[in-house]
Amino acid sequence: MRAERLILLTDVEGVLDSEKKLIPRLTVAEARALWEAAHTAGAMSLEALLGTPTAFDRILATRFGVEAIDAVHAGDGDVMVALQAGEINRVPLIDAVGVLKTVPPELFEVAEVFFG
Repeated sequence: MRAERLILLTDVEGVLDSEKKLIPRLTVAEARALWEAAHTAGAMSLEALLGTPTAFDRILATRFGVEAIDAVHAGDGDVMVALQAGEINRVPLIDAVGVLKTVPPELFEVAEVFFG
């Protein structure tokens, strides 16, 4: 695929520099340099942090990828793919990020039982 742009949506704030400031844009070379610096500094890998992906994780990732490519081929530009009730759907970006979504305090209380 020859893309002019790649936009990644994630559930984390983003990539931070050494001073913990958000990096708003990265070139491929800059991203590779940060990746190499993190690995040479002994940073924990995502796999070490989150565990080895399961078969479900891998199949879900494949389903997301297939739907994302189908959206690109269909010319659906301002959408993201989402898991909704077990189905992969296209969701308008404005619906996904147009309003700040917060976690109810009671869910933090539940998480404290497991994570302290």
